[in-house]
Amino acid sequence: MRLEFVPVIVLLATSAAAQTPQRGPEPMGKIELVALLSYGSGSGLPKQVEERGINFEVDQSYLHVLAEAGAGDDLVSALKAAKPGTVAPVRADKAAEIAARETSVLQHLVRANELNPNGIHYREAEPEFRAAVQADPSNPFSHFTLGSVLSRLGRHDDAAAEFREVLKLRPDWAEAHLSLAQELQDEKKLDEAILEIREAMRLEPDKAEPHFDLATAFGMRGDKKGAAEQRRIATALTPSVRLGARVEAAKLVYRPPLQYPAEAQKRHVEGTVWLTIIVGKDGAVKDWEVESGDPLLVPAAVDSVRQWRYQPCKIDNVPVEVPSEVKIVFAPSH
Repeated sequence: MRLEFVPVIVLLATSAAAQTPQRGPEPMGKIELVALLSYGSGSGLPKQVEERGINFEVDQSYLHVLAEAGAGDDLVSALKAAKPGTVAPVRADKAAEIAARETSVLQHLVRANELNPNGIHYREAEPEFRAAVQADPSNPFSHFTLGSVLSRLGRHDDAAAEFREVLKLRPDWAEAHLSLAQELQDEKKLDEAILEIREAMRLEPDKAEPHFDLATAFGMRGDKKGAAEQRRIATALTPSVRLGARVEAAKLVYRPPLQYPAEAQKRHVEGTVWLTIIVGKDGAVKDWEVESGDPLLVPAAVDSVRQWRYQPCKIDNVPVEVPSEVKIVFAPSH
């Protein structure tokens, strides 16, 4: 059995479609930063800090926490250069309570990072991600990180419950709507998934990701025409690359063993399965479509590929979402 990965990075011109004015992104908080680091999604944080700013003062104790969570020098430099945004005043008695909860959450997230340094040992780290939620159930980022971990572990109902908690706390977070939609799709609850995707589309009308996700949902419903139209829109919205921009292709860093289906071996079926996948900004395979392949081989190919993890594709050191093609060849071992 042979497996080949064929990366195809597609970066096209931005559509000239009219854009709906949107509220600017909120400044980043202490827990959001460490949660992203602990989940293995920290590669684009310096750029986010530069663009969004922060809502806290950077002190030595927090820098120590960041170091324990795996922050690099580029993130530390970005934080030191950032100007804290305006923060609503808090009563002194409440401030101490908030600080205690925050400290507890950060400790659990740092511990999760220690248990999951390469972004592949989520099962071992799950109790710490869950403890972070219990330490402060009012923080949406802890719920979001736990939901993402549960999704990786294939516990889609539990993951969906966490993303619903996120949306109770922060209903205008488009990424949370898309994450919930993904869990609903995995559970074949397509009508509910489409509602969540359309809400994300309303919140971020100029983003390609909701259209890619809607194309997948339409494809699962058998609506090939609708799926094709959503892919066309998503492609038109994919950011263009500036002349001279430094592009780093996505690199496969983890894949489980590919299992040859027993029924296919019994019938002496062999051949190639072609998939088009979407590699997310965090390096996870967030979407896929079967282009061709024997029906006896396709499920095994999909089950394996959806667990793959990449070093994210970057443009000028900023992670971006990209489509890629995967070729998997099933053949008897010799």
